Amino acid sequence: MGIEKTILVVFIVGLIAAALIGVTALTSGNNLSANTGTLKHIEVKENSDKEDIIPTDFTAKITLEQAKEIALKNVAGTIKDGALEDENGNIVYNIDVLKDNTETEVKIDPNNGNVLKIEKDTNTDDKKDNKDDTNENDSGDDESD
Repeated sequence: MGIEKTILVVFIVGLIAAALIGVTALTSGNNLSANTGTLKHIEVKENSDKEDIIPTDFTAKITLEQAKEIALKNVAGTIKDGALEDENGNIVYNIDVLKDNTETEVKIDPNNGNVLKIEKDTNTDDKKDNKDDTNENDSGDDESD
């Protein structure tokens, strides 16, 4: 009986250790509340390299589609990308509009639809790629001599 009792004790200790490790792993990040077991944040990614953490209890009063329409009323072009993002602690819709190799970023308040910021970026990836191609073809050697 001594061996069976030892095996049982080791098994129970192992189960307790596994349970503690599991609980620690689940609550070690900022995404799960140890007190309530509820999810506090969720990562939102939409065609973006950035990781934005939006509180799960946040509810936008306008939709992404409405934000895109607002952006197009303020900036002519086509929508390249759009997402709800955390900008320095402020939740905004970030809508990218493209026209003539110029990308314009329109930030919209998700609660009232107000345009918060419009910022043009003339150095889009397409324009950069064309510039790189031109530099590669222009080696400085003129073969017509």
